[in-house]
Amino acid sequence: MAVEDRWYFKGKPKNAENRTKDYGRGKRWRVRNPGTRVRSFELKGDAEDYDTSVKADLIKGMMPFDATKGRITFRDYVEKHWLPNHPGTPGSIRTIKSRLKNHLYPHFGGKAMNECRQSSVNAWKTTMRTKTAKRGDGKLSDATVLACWTHLGGIFRAAKIDGVIAVHPFDGVERVAEPRRPPVRPWEDPVVDAIVEAFPDRYHGVPLASATCGHRQGESFAVAVEDLDFLRRKITIRHQVQRIDGKLVLVPPKRGSVRTVPLPQTTADALAAHIKRYGTTPAPCTCCKRTNNLLFVTEDGELISAREFNREYWHPAIRAAGLDPATEDETGQHMLRHYYVSVLIEANTNPKAVQEYVGHKHMSTTMDVYGHLFDRAHEHAEAAVNRAFAGRGRVYPARTEETA
Repeated sequence: MAVEDRWYFKGKPKNAENRTKDYGRGKRWRVRNPGTRVRSFELKGDAEDYDTSVKADLIKGMMPFDATKGRITFRDYVEKHWLPNHPGTPGSIRTIKSRLKNHLYPHFGGKAMNECRQSSVNAWKTTMRTKTAKRGDGKLSDATVLACWTHLGGIFRAAKIDGVIAVHPFDGVERVAEPRRPPVRPWEDPVVDAIVEAFPDRYHGVPLASATCGHRQGESFAVAVEDLDFLRRKITIRHQVQRIDGKLVLVPPKRGSVRTVPLPQTTADALAAHIKRYGTTPAPCTCCKRTNNLLFVTEDGELISAREFNREYWHPAIRAAGLDPATEDETGQHMLRHYYVSVLIEANTNPKAVQEYVGHKHMSTTMDVYGHLFDRAHEHAEAAVNRAFAGRGRVYPARTEETA
């Protein structure tokens, strides 16, 4: 929009009869552009210069945005706008708040959003590289730094969309290093069998769900009758048990990864027998506001606490399988989930199906964790084709140094 004359009607001779009602009041020249704050100037030349700069920013994609919005502090923007609209379970939100408090607010909290620039981000990265963890004497883990980087980028991205800042401060800044993830070494069949068999009958289905359907531990505690489809041999993973503000409750799975996976016959039989023998226990859910009839609860009818479950049942089962949770690196129930994925890959299951069954949002996550296991699947695929074509087609002589 061109510069406006507030004192005279456009296109009319500038005389007393064509003055506007604002004649003589305030600054004469006004500049109004979509999405930007209206500004007025005493001199027409100043107004034209401002109008030109705004239109140049529009062409570069930096506008429209209201420069006054950028005066809000980083902390206020996060607390009032970003965090209330952030998806996630109460547990994940609590973790994010902790990272904000310990790693982001100390550096960015008091800054105005429009003062957060590339130099600010680089300074923060330098601080995070030298910062020590609260527990222990070592530096912050790469995973913690990456998580904070992800939150920070999301905050600035939302601020740009909201018109609070013109440019994302990450532009031109090198991404933080990815955490070094050691390759997963799935347990062998005898170890899994020994662990599952070591469980008392009442909780036998908990590790079985992880080993045959890929449940995370909290998800295995939340298996309900409503999740089971015995006819079609499917089980839907809708909830997990999590401690929120000191109370055990049902919440959505990690990152909302609700999914339906095949229900093996062995697991279906075990869960059906469990329901017949122990019944179910109704439990309300915080997300869907419905009652779910859970299969696995304590003898007192309460939701299962991971800490008590590990102490009373998981660690003894681990020892029964010949492992020591005090010295072994990986002995958590999550190892049964890794075992489940390894079984799928051994069977040449489509990688996209593997991703969906384990509830990963991105295929890259599945490949980062389990990509090395697909090498074995390739070997099996080659062997399968070799078996299929054995005795078929032409027979060629063996290659020798003379014929090579």
